[in-house]
Amino acid sequence: MQYLDTGWAGVVFTLVLVFFILMNIARAKAGRDLYIRRIAGLNAIDEAVGRATEMGRPVVMVPGLGALNAISV
Repeated sequence: MQYLDTGWAGVVFTLVLVFFILMNIARAKAGRDLYIRRIAGLNAIDEAVGRATEMGRPVVMVPGLGALNAISV
């Protein structure tokens, strides 16, 4: 078997997901405000970079599990 046969469960899950996305788009077009919660980790990164800048320290950014090379420093 080349793929995972989920039967109707995959189709139903996809349709429900698309329904919720379309309902949110319709709410946004109707003029209602949508609340998007801030991710706490992104705020912490912003604060850490600002703190390192104030202290004159370098910041190392590693985008995932790859090797640390000259592009990511």
